Amino acid sequence: MTPWLAEQFDSDRPWNEVVTDLLTVEESIVHDPRGVFYVANSEMTKPSPSLLAGATGRIFLGVQIGCAECHNHPFAPWKQEDFWGLAACFGRLRHTSKNSNQLTEAPADDAPPAREVTIIVPEGAGKAVGTVVPARFLDRTTTPDGTGSVRGQLAAWITARDNPFFAKAQANRFWARMF
Repeated sequence: MTPWLAEQFDSDRPWNEVVTDLLTVEESIVHDPRGVFYVANSEMTKPSPSLLAGATGRIFLGVQIGCAECHNHPFAPWKQEDFWGLAACFGRLRHTSKNSNQLTEAPADDAPPAREVTIIVPEGAGKAVGTVVPARFLDRTTTPDGTGSVRGQLAAWITARDNPFFAKAQANRFWARMF
């Protein structure tokens, strides 16, 4: 991962494009350095929507939303449905075959509405267990439309110029690194 990132910085590639590559990778996640984000946030080699939601909030948005996985955050405005709404954006991830390390997003199921992206809150997640939560981004108003890549739509929202989280988070990360 480090050589790939260094190459991106050396080629003066915009950070929003690098982040989009990290979030939307579909190549072999074991052999492609862009896949390290998914490998690091997997359980038993299966990408974990809850781990990916927490890491996405922390790394790309500068918010600690992981606390809201099991309960409403006690010191921030994040609710459980915010956390699981973000996790739903990763809920369709699948390996293309049993022995493959390539990721793909499973198509929407036939349940109505067929294009709605949702996740069922799993056991161990507090009072919300069993609740069906629709995907939504942390601005609480934007939702993926269910067509195309949900991760692509999430990456576009995260890196959008008017996103209040991304630029601030990255500026803070770079300043912290410099000091």
